[in-house]
Amino acid sequence: MKSKQEILDGIADINSPYFCGSALLLSLLPIVEDCKALIPSFDELYPELDKKIVKLIDQDGYLFAYSKEEYIDENKWNEIIIGIDNYSFVIESLDDIISILVDIKKIALSKIIYRNNLMLKNLCRYSLISFFDKENKPDEFVSSANMALLAIRGENND
Repeated sequence: MKSKQEILDGIADINSPYFCGSALLLSLLPIVEDCKALIPSFDELYPELDKKIVKLIDQDGYLFAYSKEEYIDENKWNEIIIGIDNYSFVIESLDDIISILVDIKKIALSKIIYRNNLMLKNLCRYSLISFFDKENKPDEFVSSANMALLAIRGENND
């Protein structure tokens, strides 16, 4: 894994795989740490959240790069599907965390997460739009993308 400084430097580099989404995801890490301190069962409820966010920091740049390609091979589609699934997980987790924070009267933090999650949902949605236009998209992508769209709309929670 790259250091936070390497990622931040990469966001400014036009030849880097890191983009706006990477910066947004990176900014979520300290917010998640704050939530861990406020929500006693956080690690039990969201044991993989930090790891998924860190994975998405790299995946987001690749998703953006792949979205510009005319043809996407099977290996790249598999990476895209994993990235989209991670987006869904993070979005759903943040929606749940917002609800918990509202319940425990941590409104200011819930508003910060809400705004970040809204931006994350928009980034995911725009990525999905570009991939739906591809000729050779596999059925697995369509299924994963539909689940992500449900998460974006807040309709994929159990």
